[in-house]
Parts: sequence; C-alpha cells; structure tokens
Amino acid sequence: MKSNAGAHSSVGSDQRQSAPATLAPRHSPGRESAFSIPSLDGIRCLSVTIVFAGHAGLNLWIPAPFGVTIFFFLSGYLITTLLRMEFERTGGISFRAFYLRRAFRLFPPLYLVLGIGCLLTLLGVFAGHRLQLGSVLAQVFYLSNYQVLATDWTGGGRPPGTSDLWSLAVEEHFYIIFPLLYLLLRRHIRSARSQVLCLVGVCAMVLAWRLILTYALGASFDRTYVGSDTRIDSILFGCMLAIWGNPFLDRHPEGSVPEPAWKRLWAPMCVPLSIVVIALTFRIRNQQIAGTLTYTLQGLALIPLFVVAVRYADWGIIKVLNLRAVKFIGVLSYSIYIVHSPIIYAFHERLHAPHIVKGLVYLVVTLLAALAIYQFVEKPFARIRRRLARATGPAQDSHRAGWRGVAVSTSEPGRGRITMRYRPNADAVHHLVRWIQSGALRLAGSDGGDGAGAGESTVSRRGGDGARRGSDSEPNGSPISDESDQSFRSLGPSS
Repeated sequence: MKSNAGAHSSVGSDQRQSAPATLAPRHSPGRESAFSIPSLDGIRCLSVTIVFAGHAGLNLWIPAPFGVTIFFFLSGYLITTLLRMEFERTGGISFRAFYLRRAFRLFPPLYLVLGIGCLLTLLGVFAGHRLQLGSVLAQVFYLSNYQVLATDWTGGGRPPGTSDLWSLAVEEHFYIIFPLLYLLLRRHIRSARSQVLCLVGVCAMVLAWRLILTYALGASFDRTYVGSDTRIDSILFGCMLAIWGNPFLDRHPEGSVPEPAWKRLWAPMCVPLSIVVIALTFRIRNQQIAGTLTYTLQGLALIPLFVVAVRYADWGIIKVLNLRAVKFIGVLSYSIYIVHSPIIYAFHERLHAPHIVKGLVYLVVTLLAALAIYQFVEKPFARIRRRLARATGPAQDSHRAGWRGVAVSTSEPGRGRITMRYRPNADAVHHLVRWIQSGALRLAGSDGGDGAGAGESTVSRRGGDGARRGSDSEPNGSPISDESDQSFRSLGPSS
C-alpha cells in the first residue's frame, strides 16, 4: 500500500504542522509550497497500524483489510484534491508533472525493497522459495494483484512477504486512469455535484460487477478483494469527497454569512452511525456478502469520519491524530507498509519467543527499516524531484507568462463548443493594454515593426520576470512527499 498509501499517499523540518486552512493557497508552477491538511498524517498512521497489527498476529481482533480500505479512501481524497487545485489554478492538468511526482515518490522505495527481497531469495535466505521471472516482473509493473489471483498468497515465485504489494497495483491503475477522467469531468461537467453523481454511477457499476462475479460467476472472495476492477470504488469514495464538500478546500469563509447549522453538524451527527456501520462490517461472516457489500458500506461510512477529522482537528480525540509522533509515523507509513510483511516473514520462523516479544521485534525492526528508507531513499529522491520541478516549471510556463489565470478553456456542457472565461489580474490587464496599444500604433501608421516588436518584447520580458518573481515569492517548505502524503508538495508546472 502506498500511499498514501496514496494509499499509503507524503516530515522533521519537513514535518511542520500548519494551521488548518480555510482557503486553498495559491501555488506558482515550478515551485513547491507546503501546507498541511489536518489529521491526514494521523489517519495514515492509524491505517498502517491496523495493517501491521493484523499481519503481526492480531488478525482475530484487528482487521488488516480495513486499514487498506482507509488507505484507498485517503489516496483518492488527496490525489483528487491536488488535481482540483491544479485545474482551478491553471485551467488544466499537467500529466507529465503528475506522473513524475508519482514515479519519484513511489518507485525508489518499492524497487529497493523488492530488489533486496529478490537478492535474499536467490541467496537462499528464505528456504523453500524460488523466484519466477514472470512473477517478479508482475510486481515491477504493478500487476501483482492479478498475479496473486493467478497463483496464491504465499508462493507464486515472488520474494516472501511481498504479496501485500497488490494494493499498490490497485492504486497505480487508479493513477493511470483518473487524471484523464477528472480532466474530462472538469471540461464537460461544470457542477461539482454532477461530477460526483458521475462517480457515484461508476461506484454503482463496480458494486454491480462484484455482485455478478460473486453470485453469477462464482468468483472467490480474493477475486473481489484484490482486483483493480472490483476495488477501485474504495478510492473513488475519497475522490467524491474531494470534489464536493471537501472539508479542506470548501470550508466556510470566516467573516461571511454564518453557515447553516446542518452543514456544520451533519458530519459529526453521522459519526456514531458510521462507527456502527464499520463495526457491523467486521462481523460479517458470509464471504459472498463480505466480498461485495462490505467495501461499499465502509467507503460511505468513511466520508463523515474524514470530514470531522479534517475540519474539526482540534476536537477531543481528533487531536491525537495531530500529535507530532503520530504524524511522523504517518510520514513513514509508505515505507512501513512495504517492509513490514517481509520482516515479519523473516523473523517469524527464526525467532522463538513469546508472541508479545515477537510483536515488539517486528515493530522495532520495521520502524528502523522504514526510517532508513525515509532518510536515505525518500528524502534524496524528493530533493531531486523538487529540483526538476523548479528547473522545468518556469520554462514550461513562460509561453503564457503574465497571462496565467486570464483565459481558461472550458467546455460548455451540451453545446459542443469551447468558450473562453476571462479572469483578469493586474499583470494580465497590463499586458492586454500594451498589446492593444501596439495594435493601435500600427493602425495609426506608426512604425509598425518597431511598435509591434517593442510591444511583444515588453510582454515577453515582463511576463517572464513576473513569472519568476511570482515563483520566487512562494514559500518553499521543502517537504518530502507529495499527494500520497498529507501535505501538498510539488504541484509542478501545468501544461
């Protein structure tokens, strides 16, 4: 799991706690500014703790699969919030920047752990296990969820303890598809509510597909548990919250007309019901129901819990999610997720001790390994990613420097045409006036060549300087991870 676990989306000096924001901060392409969504690192800590405890031997009391479901929801919420901010800031989405961030965030830790696991297996450290090229390549190319279905959980030619990578495959498939889907929604459906209804329709189809697989085609529980086509809705529930009623971006502005009581209180009032629903899903013993309805019920129940955790971070027990130690475990959650199962497997048969001692050894070794990956892999690659963002951002944006935020292409629903919505700012108006002046001089018979050239040169030069000044004025929080983490980092240049 990532992210964010994604989801599992990323901190030290990088881990500064920000006050809850009421408005989305402005970002300059090519620069990284850091700001935090309250409680999300704490939620990530909670998720990875559930997964670890379930795998470490407490599975009868702590359901590890629910931790994965939380990761999925969180990843969908964060990814969509980032995409939404980028679109509202630039009128588009830079796929290049998005996938560059994903690659630098996810690939290095994963391939390091996978490579070490393969090496130890080849050296015979894990007796009775042999690697198969096809199985290893399935993990490298994020197909391990379907490879698990084709083989089994414990063997299959993979390094021991790496079957948990199935959830990363589900998220990677989501990353491949969703940015384009979201861009299409924004271009063709203006209403956030209508966009959410479209995703509700997708979730309904996924549920229907699970029911068909289970009741009509006799599919196993594992088929609906790990398949990307059957679990994508667990991520989409988080996407829906990010699009409409986002507890971070859509908070009621301070000083405006008081928000209706029902808007403030619906989520807190639904929390007890959400807890009851989630608890009941843990009691489902019928495998067919557990493999179909459970994921839908849990996804819906998580919505008010996330709203309360983000919007009311200073309430009672929610404060625990924002403690520095809890947040730091959340920062390490991706590395914890990918290393904990191999470590548990390596020590389980070799360590002859009481269960509680084994559990403590698993925990300490896992935390040390995750901290090492964070310090020596995640942070260096994050610095490289930020340098690339700074190097490519202004250059990519210079062709419209000074005009950023002026013209945004949108598709008019139902009309099949492209319209222009103008959102002028001071620099843009200035450049527009200069452009009109140069045209007027040309029509008046002035030295058209010089006038036009001067006008174009001025716009280009001032636009470039303006873009650089705007970029340099942004704070550089130099955080470590991006959208699968709780902070928004490296939004990157927009195409």
